[in-house]
Amino acid sequence: MTEVVGVSGGDVSEGAGGVVTSATDTATWVLGLGFLLMALIHLTQFRRRFFRLLRSTVRLLKVGLIEYPLRIARLPLMQAIWRHRAVVRFRRVVVVPGAVAWLLFRAIPGLLLEAPPGWLWFLFGFSLCSLALNSRPGRDAQELTSEWLANAWHKLQARIFVALLDLLLEFFRMVLNLIERFLYAVDEWLRFHSEESWLSIVVKAVLGVVWSFVSFLIRIYVNLLIEPTFHPVKHFPVVTVAHKMILPGLVLLQGSMVTLLQPYLGRVLAESVTWFNIFFIPGIFGFAVWELKENWRLYASNRRPRLMPVAVGSHGETVARLLRPGFYSGTLPKIFRRRRRLELQQPSFRRFSMRRSVQSQLDHVQEAIRNFVKRDLIRVLQLCPVWAGTGIRCARVSSASNSFLVDIECPLLGEEPIRLLFQEQSGWVVAGVDRPGCLRFASADQLRSLQHALEGFYRKCGIDMVREQLESAFVHDHPYDINGESLVVWPGGDFRREIVALLVQKRQLRPLPAAEAQQAGLLPTDRQLVIFNESGTVWSDWIRRWETGAQGLPQACLQAPG
Repeated sequence: MTEVVGVSGGDVSEGAGGVVTSATDTATWVLGLGFLLMALIHLTQFRRRFFRLLRSTVRLLKVGLIEYPLRIARLPLMQAIWRHRAVVRFRRVVVVPGAVAWLLFRAIPGLLLEAPPGWLWFLFGFSLCSLALNSRPGRDAQELTSEWLANAWHKLQARIFVALLDLLLEFFRMVLNLIERFLYAVDEWLRFHSEESWLSIVVKAVLGVVWSFVSFLIRIYVNLLIEPTFHPVKHFPVVTVAHKMILPGLVLLQGSMVTLLQPYLGRVLAESVTWFNIFFIPGIFGFAVWELKENWRLYASNRRPRLMPVAVGSHGETVARLLRPGFYSGTLPKIFRRRRRLELQQPSFRRFSMRRSVQSQLDHVQEAIRNFVKRDLIRVLQLCPVWAGTGIRCARVSSASNSFLVDIECPLLGEEPIRLLFQEQSGWVVAGVDRPGCLRFASADQLRSLQHALEGFYRKCGIDMVREQLESAFVHDHPYDINGESLVVWPGGDFRREIVALLVQKRQLRPLPAAEAQQAGLLPTDRQLVIFNESGTVWSDWIRRWETGAQGLPQACLQAPG
């Protein structure tokens, strides 16, 4: 028997109106969110202002709801009020029992039951909690509970999370080691051993060719594709982002891949191999990022904190070892000494061959210096926006027995080259700008960037003194000479008078006689301001100079806008 229920027209219209209102609200939210996402994706200025407003809002909420209340709570007056006996008693007797009673008799029952218990139950629970929590066992229970919660949270942060992460990394490391052990065991079995029959050797030779290809595929797929895809640490977020970026393109190429493999593998196997590759190919990016990150961390941890001299010559010589005479150094002095000895010999075929050999050695050293200049000076300037497009290049390197010149051309500024002079003088390696050339037409930003590029380049050369630094900080416009243990200055160009500053003095260079030195404007100066290698350039500061944006324009060079 069918029961018929009558519904009034008002109820039907109200129900339909509710459905229409709900659908309208949903459509409004969907359209609004869609337009917002479209604007964020396609409008750069809107995206910048939106995220700037979002960051400002979050910062304002953080300041208003967290930082300022914490500052107010940390004030001495608030601390004194918080620790006052009456406030402490009020917290223990009223606030804490009230919070516990409200949680037990109002909040939790309100979630589980249709109608929570009345206020009489709340007052009963409040009284019971106040008596229980303020008794001696209740206070002991509170202290033990708070201590246990603090220790549990500390162990959860310091031990469990780290232990789970270590366990995860160790598991995947163990799986890779097992696969490597298996591959090594098969390789070991396929090796030829003594006292084997000719049939065994033939079988191993054939299987070895096949196994070499199979083991190569196993290593490639496991290490580059499968393991980074399943490894959570490597997977998130690199492999996830790679999936989103390249998966649509790989799906479009699926037909071409199947067509390529189908003649060799068949339709079913070709489809399986294709979809297997499509799913696991993004794992390559996880492998690459993980390896590059770890290699960079290893490099950064082993890198010295300061810029240090680097090898220039093919035999590991630094610039100082190229110039400074010694048993294991002095490449240029030794080459020119051999040239002088050959010039004193009678003409002969042997002399001709030896001269060609010595000239080849000299050309080899000059080419090494040229490559060093290109790599560590010219390339740094080319990457700086104020020098980009100027055509700066290393034009020529010429050498002598204890020095070499580097000519740097910049056609956009002028035809005259910038000439750098590197000398060995009484055991000191001295460098400086011998001729400014086209630098007279350079902008202030270009000069600043060149100054910092030369600072790093001189550090890598192992320069002891820089003439511009020496002249600006100590010598000024007076003629001078660098001896083994002292710096000799002739004030005003009068070579009958000498002012001597001992370079072996610690902390300060003091010119003597003091009275004549003071008249000539030569004052005691800190060694680090005069001798270049007494100071140092920190790697982090050096990198920061070249990475600062255009808004700061701090030290190295003006960055391109945007």
